[in-house]
Amino acid sequence: MAPKPAPPTPQKNASDNSDDDDYLSDDDADPALITPRQDPAIKAFERIVTDAAEGRLKLSKSEQRNEFRKKYSQYFEARVDPERQTFFHYIANRLAHKGLALLLMNDCWHQLEMVDQSGNTPLYTAILRNNVRVFNVILEGSKKLEGEKKKPDDMLKVKCEHGRNSIHAALLAPGMDEKDVIELIKRASEETLCMQDDDGLTPLHLAVSYNRCSESQLRIIRELISRGDKALDKFTKNPADLSVYEYHEYTRERALKRSRTTPTTDKAHGARIDSGKSVKELGQVGQAVEQTAQTHSDSQTADGSIFDRGSHGSVRNGVKPLTIWRVTDDSQGVESAPVAAPSEQHRSEAPSGRLTESETIKNEWADKIGREIKLLYLRTTFRRPYPRDQSQALRFIHGANIEGTEYAENRSPHQNSRRNSS
Repeated sequence: MAPKPAPPTPQKNASDNSDDDDYLSDDDADPALITPRQDPAIKAFERIVTDAAEGRLKLSKSEQRNEFRKKYSQYFEARVDPERQTFFHYIANRLAHKGLALLLMNDCWHQLEMVDQSGNTPLYTAILRNNVRVFNVILEGSKKLEGEKKKPDDMLKVKCEHGRNSIHAALLAPGMDEKDVIELIKRASEETLCMQDDDGLTPLHLAVSYNRCSESQLRIIRELISRGDKALDKFTKNPADLSVYEYHEYTRERALKRSRTTPTTDKAHGARIDSGKSVKELGQVGQAVEQTAQTHSDSQTADGSIFDRGSHGSVRNGVKPLTIWRVTDDSQGVESAPVAAPSEQHRSEAPSGRLTESETIKNEWADKIGREIKLLYLRTTFRRPYPRDQSQALRFIHGANIEGTEYAENRSPHQNSRRNSS
Protein backbone atom coordinates (compact mmCIF):
# COMPACT_ATOMS: atom_id res chain seq x y z
CA MET A 1 0.00 0.00 0.00
CA ALA A 2 1.53 3.30 -1.12
CA PRO A 3 2.28 5.81 1.67
CA LYS A 4 0.15 8.93 1.84
CA PRO A 5 1.85 12.03 0.40
CA ALA A 6 3.13 14.48 2.99
CA PRO A 7 1.19 17.75 3.29
CA PRO A 8 2.77 20.70 1.50
CA THR A 9 5.10 22.83 3.62
CA PRO A 10 4.93 26.59 3.50
CA GLN A 11 7.63 28.22 1.40
CA LYS A 12 10.39 29.93 3.25
CA ASN A 13 10.67 33.66 2.81
CA ALA A 14 7.26 33.75 1.04
CA SER A 15 6.62 37.23 -0.19
CA ASP A 16 3.95 39.29 1.62
CA ASN A 17 2.96 42.22 -0.51
CA SER A 18 -0.06 43.33 1.64
CA ASP A 19 -0.02 46.74 3.27
CA ASP A 20 0.58 46.80 7.04
CA ASP A 21 -2.09 49.44 7.39
CA ASP A 22 -4.70 46.85 6.36
CA TYR A 23 -4.20 45.06 9.71
CA LEU A 24 -4.62 48.08 11.97
CA SER A 25 -8.41 47.86 12.00
CA ASP A 26 -8.29 44.89 14.46
CA ASP A 27 -6.46 46.87 17.11
CA ASP A 28 -9.65 48.54 18.32
CA ALA A 29 -12.04 45.56 17.97
CA ASP A 30 -15.44 46.10 19.57
CA PRO A 31 -15.76 43.63 22.53
CA ALA A 32 -19.53 43.54 22.00
CA LEU A 33 -19.00 41.89 18.63
CA ILE A 34 -16.91 39.04 20.03
CA THR A 35 -18.92 38.37 23.20
CA PRO A 36 -21.12 35.25 22.80
CA ARG A 37 -24.74 36.31 22.41
CA GLN A 38 -27.08 35.10 25.15
CA ASP A 39 -29.94 32.87 24.06
CA PRO A 40 -33.05 35.09 23.85
CA ALA A 41 -35.16 32.25 25.24
CA ILE A 42 -32.97 32.10 28.37
CA LYS A 43 -33.33 35.86 28.78
CA ALA A 44 -37.11 35.55 28.44
CA PHE A 45 -37.34 32.68 30.94
CA GLU A 46 -35.15 34.52 33.45
CA ARG A 47 -37.32 37.63 33.08
CA ILE A 48 -40.40 35.55 33.86
CA VAL A 49 -38.75 34.10 36.98
CA THR A 50 -37.70 37.56 38.14
CA ASP A 51 -41.17 39.01 37.52
CA ALA A 52 -42.77 36.19 39.52
CA ALA A 53 -40.28 36.51 42.39
CA GLU A 54 -40.91 40.26 42.59
CA GLY A 55 -44.70 39.94 42.37
CA ARG A 56 -45.11 41.36 38.87
CA LEU A 57 -46.36 38.19 37.15
CA LYS A 58 -50.17 38.45 37.15
CA LEU A 59 -52.13 35.66 35.45
CA SER A 60 -55.41 35.51 37.38
CA LYS A 61 -57.42 37.24 34.61
CA SER A 62 -57.84 36.10 31.01
CA GLU A 63 -56.59 39.40 29.59
CA GLN A 64 -53.41 39.06 31.68
CA ARG A 65 -52.84 35.51 30.37
CA ASN A 66 -53.45 36.65 26.80
CA GLU A 67 -50.97 39.49 27.24
CA PHE A 68 -48.43 37.00 28.61
CA ARG A 69 -48.95 34.74 25.59
CA LYS A 70 -48.56 37.68 23.22
CA LYS A 71 -45.25 38.58 24.84
CA TYR A 72 -43.71 35.12 25.37
CA SER A 73 -45.48 32.49 23.23
CA GLN A 74 -42.64 32.64 20.67
CA TYR A 75 -40.44 30.97 23.32
CA PHE A 76 -42.89 28.27 24.45
CA GLU A 77 -41.30 25.61 22.23
CA ALA A 78 -37.69 26.66 22.86
CA ARG A 79 -35.04 24.41 24.40
CA VAL A 80 -32.45 26.07 26.60
CA ASP A 81 -29.00 25.10 27.83
CA PRO A 82 -27.28 23.65 29.80
CA GLU A 83 -29.80 20.78 30.04
CA ARG A 84 -31.79 21.38 26.83
CA GLN A 85 -34.89 22.03 28.89
CA THR A 86 -38.33 22.89 27.55
CA PHE A 87 -40.28 25.80 29.04
CA PHE A 88 -42.17 23.31 31.24
CA HIS A 89 -38.89 21.80 32.49
CA TYR A 90 -37.52 25.25 33.24
CA ILE A 91 -40.53 26.26 35.34
CA ALA A 92 -40.59 22.91 37.16
CA ASN A 93 -36.92 23.44 37.96
CA ARG A 94 -36.93 27.14 38.86
CA LEU A 95 -40.36 28.50 39.72
CA ALA A 96 -43.18 27.23 41.97
CA HIS A 97 -45.96 29.36 40.45
CA LYS A 98 -49.40 27.78 40.17
CA GLY A 99 -50.83 30.26 37.65
CA LEU A 100 -47.98 29.81 35.19
CA ALA A 101 -48.06 26.02 35.58
CA LEU A 102 -51.80 26.06 34.79
CA LEU A 103 -51.15 28.13 31.67
CA LEU A 104 -48.49 25.65 30.55
CA MET A 105 -50.85 22.71 31.14
CA ASN A 106 -53.25 24.41 28.75
CA ASP A 107 -50.73 25.48 26.09
CA CYS A 108 -47.79 23.08 26.42
CA TRP A 109 -49.29 19.83 27.72
CA HIS A 110 -47.46 17.95 24.94
CA GLN A 111 -44.16 18.74 26.72
CA LEU A 112 -45.09 16.46 29.64
CA GLU A 113 -43.52 13.44 27.93
CA MET A 114 -40.46 15.29 26.63
CA VAL A 115 -37.10 14.70 28.33
CA ASP A 116 -34.22 17.07 28.86
CA GLN A 117 -30.55 16.27 28.43
CA SER A 118 -30.55 14.36 31.73
CA GLY A 119 -33.44 12.24 30.46
CA ASN A 120 -36.02 13.77 32.83
CA THR A 121 -39.62 14.83 32.19
CA PRO A 122 -41.14 18.00 33.71
CA LEU A 123 -42.99 15.88 36.30
CA TYR A 124 -39.80 14.01 37.24
CA THR A 125 -38.03 17.39 37.54
CA ALA A 126 -40.77 18.79 39.78
CA ILE A 127 -40.44 15.75 42.06
CA LEU A 128 -36.65 16.10 42.24
CA ARG A 129 -36.95 19.78 43.13
CA ASN A 130 -39.83 19.26 45.57
CA ASN A 131 -41.76 21.79 43.49
CA VAL A 132 -45.12 21.00 45.11
CA ARG A 133 -47.16 23.59 43.19
CA VAL A 134 -46.05 22.50 39.74
CA PHE A 135 -46.34 18.83 40.79
CA ASN A 136 -49.96 19.33 41.92
CA VAL A 137 -50.90 21.23 38.75
CA ILE A 138 -49.49 18.46 36.56
CA LEU A 139 -51.24 15.81 38.66
CA GLU A 140 -54.61 17.57 38.59
CA GLY A 141 -54.23 18.66 34.98
CA SER A 142 -53.56 15.11 33.86
CA LYS A 143 -57.08 14.19 35.00
CA LYS A 144 -58.55 16.63 32.48
CA LEU A 145 -56.28 15.34 29.73
CA GLU A 146 -57.36 11.75 30.36
CA GLY A 147 -59.58 10.51 27.55
CA GLU A 148 -59.08 13.72 25.57
CA LYS A 149 -55.41 13.96 24.64
CA LYS A 150 -53.23 11.79 26.85
CA LYS A 151 -53.37 9.24 29.64
CA PRO A 152 -51.54 10.12 32.88
CA ASP A 153 -49.64 6.85 32.57
CA ASP A 154 -48.03 8.08 29.34
CA MET A 155 -45.89 10.54 31.31
CA LEU A 156 -45.52 8.35 34.41
CA LYS A 157 -43.91 5.49 32.50
CA VAL A 158 -41.26 7.56 30.71
CA LYS A 159 -37.84 6.25 31.73
CA CYS A 160 -35.70 9.09 33.05
CA GLU A 161 -32.20 9.16 34.57
CA HIS A 162 -30.91 5.78 35.81
CA GLY A 163 -33.83 4.14 34.02
CA ARG A 164 -36.31 5.34 36.64
CA ASN A 165 -39.84 6.55 36.03
CA SER A 166 -41.81 9.09 38.05
CA ILE A 167 -43.06 6.43 40.50
CA HIS A 168 -39.45 5.53 41.32
CA ALA A 169 -38.69 9.23 41.80
CA ALA A 170 -41.65 9.82 44.11
CA LEU A 171 -40.59 6.92 46.34
CA LEU A 172 -37.00 8.16 46.50
CA ALA A 173 -37.74 11.85 47.05
CA PRO A 174 -37.29 12.82 50.74
CA GLY A 175 -40.40 14.41 52.24
CA MET A 176 -42.80 13.34 49.47
CA ASP A 177 -46.25 13.20 51.05
CA GLU A 178 -47.99 9.83 51.28
CA LYS A 179 -51.21 10.99 49.61
CA ASP A 180 -49.29 12.33 46.60
CA VAL A 181 -47.37 9.08 46.20
CA ILE A 182 -50.57 7.02 46.40
CA GLU A 183 -52.29 9.33 43.91
CA LEU A 184 -49.46 8.75 41.43
CA ILE A 185 -49.68 4.99 41.98
CA LYS A 186 -53.42 5.06 41.25
CA ARG A 187 -52.75 6.80 37.90
CA ALA A 188 -50.09 4.31 36.82
CA SER A 189 -50.56 1.09 34.85
CA GLU A 190 -49.31 -2.26 36.13
CA GLU A 191 -46.59 -2.11 33.48
CA THR A 192 -45.34 1.21 34.90
CA LEU A 193 -45.48 -0.06 38.51
CA CYS A 194 -43.41 -3.12 37.56
CA MET A 195 -40.73 -1.27 35.57
CA GLN A 196 -37.16 -1.89 36.69
CA ASP A 197 -34.46 0.77 36.77
CA ASP A 198 -30.84 0.26 35.73
CA ASP A 199 -30.22 -1.69 38.96
CA GLY A 200 -33.26 -3.89 38.43
CA LEU A 201 -35.25 -2.17 41.19
CA THR A 202 -39.01 -1.79 40.79
CA PRO A 203 -40.90 0.91 42.71
CA LEU A 204 -41.90 -1.85 45.13
CA HIS A 205 -38.26 -2.70 45.83
CA LEU A 206 -37.64 0.94 46.71
CA ALA A 207 -40.79 1.11 48.84
CA VAL A 208 -39.75 -1.80 51.09
CA SER A 209 -36.27 -0.42 51.78
CA TYR A 210 -35.64 -0.52 55.53
CA ASN A 211 -34.91 3.17 55.98
CA ARG A 212 -38.36 4.04 54.66
CA CYS A 213 -40.25 1.71 56.99
CA SER A 214 -43.17 3.46 58.73
CA GLU A 215 -46.92 3.20 59.10
CA SER A 216 -47.61 5.32 56.02
CA GLN A 217 -45.04 3.38 54.00
CA LEU A 218 -46.93 0.17 54.74
CA ARG A 219 -50.03 1.73 53.15
CA ILE A 220 -47.98 2.67 50.09
CA ILE A 221 -46.67 -0.91 49.81
CA ARG A 222 -50.19 -2.31 49.96
CA GLU A 223 -51.28 0.09 47.21
CA LEU A 224 -48.35 -0.89 45.00
CA ILE A 225 -49.04 -4.62 45.39
CA SER A 226 -52.80 -4.27 44.90
CA ARG A 227 -52.19 -2.55 41.55
CA GLY A 228 -49.03 -4.28 40.39
CA ASP A 229 -48.37 -7.61 42.12
CA LYS A 230 -46.22 -8.78 39.18
CA ALA A 231 -43.44 -6.72 40.77
CA LEU A 232 -43.21 -9.53 43.35
CA ASP A 233 -41.73 -11.70 40.60
CA LYS A 234 -38.95 -9.23 39.70
CA PHE A 235 -35.35 -9.66 40.86
CA THR A 236 -32.62 -7.05 41.16
CA LYS A 237 -29.46 -6.68 39.08
CA ASN A 238 -27.38 -4.66 41.56
CA PRO A 239 -27.22 -6.17 44.13
CA ALA A 240 -27.80 -9.35 42.16
CA ASP A 241 -30.88 -11.58 42.26
CA LEU A 242 -32.83 -10.21 45.22
CA SER A 243 -36.60 -10.52 45.40
CA VAL A 244 -38.67 -7.77 46.99
CA TYR A 245 -38.55 -9.58 50.34
CA GLU A 246 -34.82 -10.31 50.06
CA TYR A 247 -34.16 -6.65 49.20
CA HIS A 248 -36.10 -5.55 52.29
CA GLU A 249 -33.93 -7.81 54.45
CA TYR A 250 -30.75 -6.78 52.64
CA THR A 251 -31.30 -3.05 53.25
CA ARG A 252 -32.26 -3.80 56.84
CA GLU A 253 -28.99 -5.60 57.55
CA ARG A 254 -26.97 -2.79 56.01
CA ALA A 255 -28.81 -0.07 57.92
CA LEU A 256 -28.59 -1.84 61.29
CA LYS A 257 -24.90 -2.52 60.78
CA ARG A 258 -24.29 1.19 60.13
CA SER A 259 -26.44 2.27 63.10
CA ARG A 260 -24.28 0.23 65.49
CA THR A 261 -21.08 1.87 64.35
CA THR A 262 -22.03 5.45 63.41
CA PRO A 263 -24.08 8.32 64.87
CA THR A 264 -27.74 8.20 63.85
CA THR A 265 -30.24 10.94 63.13
CA ASP A 266 -33.50 10.93 65.05
CA LYS A 267 -35.39 11.41 61.81
CA ALA A 268 -33.70 9.02 59.44
CA HIS A 269 -33.04 10.22 55.92
CA GLY A 270 -35.50 8.74 53.49
CA ALA A 271 -38.23 7.78 55.99
CA ARG A 272 -41.75 8.43 54.70
CA ILE A 273 -43.59 11.28 56.41
CA ASP A 274 -47.00 10.21 57.66
CA SER A 275 -50.08 11.81 56.11
CA GLY A 276 -51.08 14.85 58.12
CA LYS A 277 -47.53 15.30 59.40
CA SER A 278 -45.86 16.26 56.13
CA VAL A 279 -43.31 19.03 55.86
CA LYS A 280 -45.14 22.32 55.37
CA GLU A 281 -44.64 23.95 51.99
CA LEU A 282 -42.06 26.69 52.02
CA GLY A 283 -43.42 30.21 52.19
CA GLN A 284 -46.68 31.83 53.26
CA VAL A 285 -49.46 33.51 51.28
CA GLY A 286 -48.07 36.45 49.35
CA GLN A 287 -44.48 35.41 49.92
CA ALA A 288 -41.77 33.91 47.77
CA VAL A 289 -39.11 31.87 49.46
CA GLU A 290 -35.73 31.48 47.83
CA GLN A 291 -34.42 28.03 48.70
CA THR A 292 -30.77 27.48 47.97
CA ALA A 293 -30.25 24.22 46.09
CA GLN A 294 -28.07 21.62 47.72
CA THR A 295 -24.45 22.03 46.74
CA HIS A 296 -23.42 18.43 47.08
CA SER A 297 -23.34 16.31 43.94
CA ASP A 298 -25.03 12.93 43.56
CA SER A 299 -26.77 12.16 46.84
CA GLN A 300 -26.98 8.66 48.19
CA THR A 301 -30.29 7.36 49.43
CA ALA A 302 -30.69 5.46 52.67
CA ASP A 303 -30.66 2.09 50.94
CA GLY A 304 -27.38 2.86 49.22
CA SER A 305 -28.76 3.67 45.77
CA ILE A 306 -27.75 6.88 44.03
CA PHE A 307 -30.33 9.63 43.60
CA ASP A 308 -28.67 11.88 41.04
CA ARG A 309 -30.24 15.32 41.16
CA GLY A 310 -28.16 16.61 38.27
CA SER A 311 -28.18 20.35 37.76
CA HIS A 312 -31.60 20.44 39.42
CA GLY A 313 -30.05 20.20 42.86
CA SER A 314 -26.28 20.04 42.60
CA VAL A 315 -23.21 21.12 40.71
CA ARG A 316 -23.05 19.15 37.48
CA ASN A 317 -20.76 19.67 34.48
CA GLY A 318 -19.54 22.92 35.96
CA VAL A 319 -23.05 24.39 36.29
CA LYS A 320 -23.67 26.30 39.52
CA PRO A 321 -26.62 25.24 41.69
CA LEU A 322 -29.88 27.00 40.85
CA THR A 323 -32.44 28.39 43.24
CA ILE A 324 -36.16 27.77 43.13
CA TRP A 325 -38.72 30.51 43.79
CA ARG A 326 -41.98 29.45 45.43
CA VAL A 327 -44.84 31.88 44.82
CA THR A 328 -48.21 31.12 46.40
CA ASP A 329 -50.32 33.62 44.49
CA ASP A 330 -50.11 36.64 42.20
CA SER A 331 -49.38 39.12 44.99
CA GLN A 332 -45.91 40.50 45.47
CA GLY A 333 -43.14 38.18 46.52
CA VAL A 334 -40.99 38.74 49.59
CA GLU A 335 -37.61 37.12 49.92
CA SER A 336 -37.23 34.96 53.00
CA ALA A 337 -34.33 33.15 54.63
CA PRO A 338 -33.43 29.71 53.27
CA VAL A 339 -34.73 26.73 55.22
CA ALA A 340 -32.16 24.56 57.00
CA ALA A 341 -31.44 21.20 55.41
CA PRO A 342 -33.19 18.28 57.18
CA SER A 343 -29.84 16.55 57.67
CA GLU A 344 -28.77 19.40 59.97
CA GLN A 345 -31.73 18.99 62.32
CA HIS A 346 -32.49 16.58 65.18
CA ARG A 347 -29.07 14.93 65.20
CA SER A 348 -28.34 12.71 68.15
CA GLU A 349 -25.81 9.99 68.83
CA ALA A 350 -26.51 6.55 70.21
CA PRO A 351 -24.01 4.45 72.14
CA SER A 352 -22.26 1.87 70.00
CA GLY A 353 -24.33 -1.30 69.68
CA ARG A 354 -27.64 0.37 70.63
CA LEU A 355 -30.48 1.68 68.51
CA THR A 356 -31.98 5.12 68.95
CA GLU A 357 -35.65 5.38 69.80
CA SER A 358 -36.52 6.20 66.19
CA GLU A 359 -34.50 3.20 64.95
CA THR A 360 -36.32 0.94 67.41
CA ILE A 361 -39.70 2.15 66.09
CA LYS A 362 -38.51 1.74 62.53
CA ASN A 363 -37.34 -1.78 63.32
CA GLU A 364 -40.81 -2.65 64.59
CA TRP A 365 -42.40 -1.34 61.38
CA ALA A 366 -39.81 -3.28 59.36
CA ASP A 367 -40.99 -6.46 61.10
CA LYS A 368 -44.59 -5.68 60.18
CA ILE A 369 -43.67 -4.83 56.59
CA GLY A 370 -41.63 -8.03 56.23
CA ARG A 371 -44.58 -10.12 57.41
CA GLU A 372 -46.96 -8.16 55.19
CA ILE A 373 -44.81 -8.74 52.09
CA LYS A 374 -44.89 -12.51 52.64
CA LEU A 375 -48.64 -12.47 53.36
CA LEU A 376 -49.43 -10.42 50.24
CA TYR A 377 -47.19 -12.70 48.19
CA LEU A 378 -49.22 -15.73 49.26
CA ARG A 379 -52.54 -13.96 48.69
CA THR A 380 -51.60 -12.83 45.19
CA THR A 381 -50.23 -16.30 44.41
CA PHE A 382 -53.66 -17.91 44.73
CA ARG A 383 -55.49 -15.02 43.05
CA ARG A 384 -53.49 -15.34 39.84
CA PRO A 385 -54.73 -17.28 36.79
CA TYR A 386 -51.52 -19.33 37.03
CA PRO A 387 -50.50 -19.69 40.72
CA ARG A 388 -46.83 -19.61 41.60
CA ASP A 389 -45.28 -22.96 42.43
CA GLN A 390 -43.24 -23.96 45.50
CA SER A 391 -39.86 -23.25 43.89
CA GLN A 392 -40.92 -19.69 43.06
CA ALA A 393 -42.05 -19.14 46.65
CA LEU A 394 -38.76 -20.51 48.00
CA ARG A 395 -36.81 -18.25 45.70
CA PHE A 396 -38.85 -15.23 46.79
CA ILE A 397 -38.13 -15.85 50.48
CA HIS A 398 -34.65 -17.39 50.39
CA GLY A 399 -32.98 -16.09 47.24
CA ALA A 400 -32.36 -16.82 43.58
CA ASN A 401 -29.71 -19.56 43.88
CA ILE A 402 -32.00 -22.35 45.07
CA GLU A 403 -31.70 -25.79 43.50
CA GLY A 404 -33.92 -28.41 45.13
CA THR A 405 -32.93 -29.11 48.73
CA GLU A 406 -29.36 -27.86 48.35
CA TYR A 407 -30.26 -24.20 48.35
CA ALA A 408 -28.38 -23.54 51.61
CA GLU A 409 -24.97 -24.23 50.06
CA ASN A 410 -25.63 -21.81 47.23
CA ARG A 411 -26.76 -18.88 49.32
CA SER A 412 -24.62 -15.79 49.71
CA PRO A 413 -22.97 -15.26 53.15
CA HIS A 414 -25.43 -12.55 54.23
CA GLN A 415 -28.38 -14.78 53.27
CA ASN A 416 -27.01 -17.78 55.21
CA SER A 417 -26.33 -15.69 58.31
CA ARG A 418 -29.86 -14.32 58.24
CA ARG A 419 -31.37 -17.78 57.86
CA ASN A 420 -29.28 -19.21 60.70
CA SER A 421 -30.20 -16.34 63.03
CA SER A 422 -33.95 -16.58 62.35
